[in-house]
Amino acid sequence: MTETEYYKSRLETKETTETTTTETTSSSSSSKKTNKKHEALGLGEEYILAKNGTEKMYSITIDEVGQNWNQFATEQMDYEEGAFKGLDKNKILQIKYTYKNYGLEEPFLANSQYLTVYDQNGKAGQLTNAQDGQNEVTEGKSSDSTVWAVMPENVSDITKVSVEFKDTIVGGESFFEIPM
Repeated sequence: MTETEYYKSRLETKETTETTTTETTSSSSSSKKTNKKHEALGLGEEYILAKNGTEKMYSITIDEVGQNWNQFATEQMDYEEGAFKGLDKNKILQIKYTYKNYGLEEPFLANSQYLTVYDQNGKAGQLTNAQDGQNEVTEGKSSDSTVWAVMPENVSDITKVSVEFKDTIVGGESFFEIPM
């Protein structure tokens, strides 16, 4: 039987509060997982995945959510054959996040395929095929990435978004709730 502990670090002003949850899996032929509910983090709060509660592996922070287009998005909007061709600009939500490799030996990339974005009604947006910043980072390094999701309704009508990051390779689940 193996035991892995995940913990997240909430960054609130200058204080740090840690919460620990435990997931236990069986090494026998039938695997059993405990169901766990993570507390949602907010904008600018860092989720840290750690092995055994102390060995930091990587982190994810949602930095910005909205329609404050970065240069890449602006260029894609203006370009006739751009990544947003045929999409309703009013429904496109930009999500910028930071990821850091604390202790993974292999370079780490927080792939957008592990992100799901929901509106306040729990309806998922569809990620576009555009991503700005897709750098693998070695231990101790970090990078930023920006992705875009086409939401089920106009972004101006959304009061809150939820962002989930579920990494199926390294492991870990982080949940963010951000008021708009």
